[in-house]
Amino acid sequence: MALPNGPVWLDRPDVVIPRALRTYLGINEGRQNRLCLAWSINNGHLDRFMLTVRALETVIGSKDVRFCRIAFDPHQFHAFVLCPTHEMAMLLRGASDEVGNDRIFFNYVLRVTVPPFGDDVDQHLRTMRLM
Repeated sequence: MALPNGPVWLDRPDVVIPRALRTYLGINEGRQNRLCLAWSINNGHLDRFMLTVRALETVIGSKDVRFCRIAFDPHQFHAFVLCPTHEMAMLLRGASDEVGNDRIFFNYVLRVTVPPFGDDVDQHLRTMRLM
């Protein structure tokens, strides 16, 4: 699968994020200025979290990874990285790193939306009946 060229792949204008991940990251729906999306063409790896950490070590430095909050979305096979500053998010924007046989790409997230109640993970009627 070939990647398109150009700056269109540096930013993600609208990203749907489950409520649980949004709560963990401490972000609200709407415009973002410190959030990045880590993704890969290969979705076969189970430990996407550690691949993201390894890629962050290379791009921003191992001492600065501790300041980032990382949330893995197992249903979409990508991770969200909440950076401590806008400058660090801009450093990740468009960056990529090869980890093993995989390449992790980072995109800057412009806006976050929440899926409808019935489409969200753990926000469906069966779960509500258990509560």
